[in-house]
Order: sequence, then structure tokens, then C-alpha cells
Amino acid sequence: MKVLECSFYPFIRPSLVKHRGDAPVYMRLTHLGLRRDYSLNLKVPVHLWDNEFKQVRGRTNSASNHNLRIRQELSKVEDAIRSLYEEFGAFSLDQLIHRIKNGNKPIMILGFYERVLKDNELRIKAKDLSPNTQKVYKTTYKHLKHYIASGLKRNDFPIKAIDYTFLNNFRLFLLSAKGVGHNATNKYLKTLKAALNEARRRKIIRENPFQDFVIKAGRFDRTTLNPTEMQRIMDYSPRTTAQSLAKDFFIFAAHTGMHYAEVSNLKIENIYGEGSKSYLSIKRQKNQNPIIVPLLPEALNIIEKHKYLPSKKDKLLLVNSNQSVNRELKFIAKECGIDKRLTCKVARHTFATMALNKGVSLEQTGTMLGHTDTKTTRIYAKMGSSGMQSVQSVLENMYGNLG
Repeated sequence: MKVLECSFYPFIRPSLVKHRGDAPVYMRLTHLGLRRDYSLNLKVPVHLWDNEFKQVRGRTNSASNHNLRIRQELSKVEDAIRSLYEEFGAFSLDQLIHRIKNGNKPIMILGFYERVLKDNELRIKAKDLSPNTQKVYKTTYKHLKHYIASGLKRNDFPIKAIDYTFLNNFRLFLLSAKGVGHNATNKYLKTLKAALNEARRRKIIRENPFQDFVIKAGRFDRTTLNPTEMQRIMDYSPRTTAQSLAKDFFIFAAHTGMHYAEVSNLKIENIYGEGSKSYLSIKRQKNQNPIIVPLLPEALNIIEKHKYLPSKKDKLLLVNSNQSVNRELKFIAKECGIDKRLTCKVARHTFATMALNKGVSLEQTGTMLGHTDTKTTRIYAKMGSSGMQSVQSVLENMYGNLG
């Protein structure tokens, strides 16, 4: 059948036939070039199915009851299509499925969010989404579910009822009840905003409630080390293996500008060239932007040191967890008399600051850091390995004779 640009019909799946010879009946919906099947929770004998008329052959009570159930479902689909058309004009396949199964019952945010999480898993397999991004989606879902349960005393919340008050109270819930920091709160709000944008694209909501809600920029920690402090780190004698690995990570990151995620996933195939003219090339895990950075002597020394370390597997360096490295860096900073909050990110910030202070251009620095600016991408295409060698000569001894 076809109603208002939507086609739908029942069919059986012989491949799912059980030992009694009965096959499950499904309804197939096609709308706007998309297709979705759903089960009618009905099984019919394969040999009695009339594929031309889409019904069960025969005059038995069983056949009559099966055909009545199928006609009722066809009628329900047609009613759903017409009601959505009258209500919205244009509508999505998701809306149609929901209307068929739930009538006018509203679509709920947690139920919809769970669908987004499932779709994200497919995107990860297609390498269209980072697993780390999915972790943020899952954490956001956990906080949202807790807010709705403890703050609103509900099991779920209608997605169309989400407004400024809902969003602001969710923000305050994260900051106060959950004790989440300002920047992390912004991250979760942006993730919820992305999920609601998906709802808008699927025509479940007409407008994203975030359009009237301003996510205020947070205060970002841009702590950097000066050359003297950096030298103290390099001269420090670790007391434990964990401290040694943390020191190696920091020195490597401070001479490459890489995030923890990139350093911990480096492999030998990410190295191009040889010796003093070698460089690293990898895609940034956060945004898949290309990173290309010269391998300075200090970084090469760390690679050589880790060459035969056990438990390294196929990785270039042996790196402990982010939390472990940060914990050891805190101890190292205290031992070195550095009154700053030393973390993995400080190494990246220090590299960027020192590179610019040494005269490396914004464009070249952006390429090494994997920034998202479009100019960075264009410069990367022009840079190549010869460009890396010119940058390398500028960066040699980058922490000496500056301060």
C-alpha cells in the first residue's frame, strides 16, 4: 500500500522459520528513501502465505484471525501516516514508527538517547565517530538519567517538553549535586545539544531548545612550564617505574605537543624518515585532523629507551593510564619544586607556547597540534617532510637559552 509518499506492506521471513514451519510476519515501511521493518509478533505457516495479496490463504479460523490482525496493523499504519501528515506536514520514519507503536504517546528523551547510543556504535564501526566521544555520550546519558530520576522524580521526560528551565536545572544539577567541574558540565551540555540536534534532524522536534540556552565558556587551564622548570623535570631521577614512565611521557609530549590519547596509541608505522630527519604523522583522535611533527632528539631518546620495554606490545611507548601519569606528575612537580598543577596537558601547552616563542608560525604550530582551523589543513597539505625539517631546525634545543 502507498499513502502520502509512504509505502508499507506485510511480509514473512522464511529464513527465520521454526521447526513447525511457521515464519514470523513483519511490516516493511519505506519513507523518504529510508526503510524500516518491525515485527507484528505473528507467525504463519510458510506454505499458506500468499505473497501476492500479502495475507494467509484459506478459510480456517486461524487464517481469518491472522488476516484480521494484518488488516488491523495496515489500518494502524495508515492512520499514523495521515495523523502525522496533518500534524507536521513533513515527518520522519522514526516519528512514524513511534506513532504506530505508541499512538500519540510522546517520545521520551532517555528512550531516544538510547537509540542515539546504538546508532553511535554503528558510526564507530564505520570510523565516523571516536570511541572516546561515545564514552562522553554514555556519561552524559548517565547524568541525564540521574537528573530525571532524582531531580524530577520521573522515569523519563518528554523530549518536546525540554525547555530552558529543564536545561538550566540540569546544568545546576551537574555543578552542585554531582560536583562536576564547569568545563566538564559544558561538555555534557554540548553532548545533550548534539543529541537534540539529531532529534531535530529526524523531525521529532521542530527546534532545538538549546537555541535559547547559552553555554558559557569555561576557564581553561593553560598552565605551561618555563625552560628552567622544564630542565628540572628532565634532570629529575625517578624513584619508581611509574615515575619513570610519567617523566618519559611528559618529556615526549613536551617535545611533540601530542595529547595523551595520541602518545599512548603511537606505533612504529607513525614514524617517517630516519634519524635526525624523522617525524611523526598521525590523526588526532579527537577530531581526526592530521598531525605532523618533527622528532626532536629528546623524543627520539625516549623512543629508543622504550624500544625493548616489556608489556609495550605493538605501541611505540609504554604509557600508564592517564590518571596514573597525572598522579605521578603531581609528585614529580613537588619533588622538583614546581608550584604548578602538572598534568599531561601541561606538556602540550608548554610545547605550543615554546614553539611560538621560538618563531614557529601559527599555521605550522597548528599543524603540529592537529587544530581544526581550515587554514591548518591547507598548510598541512603544503608542508610535507621538507617543511618539517625547517621547523625541526628552529625547535632544536627549544628549552634552552630562552629564559
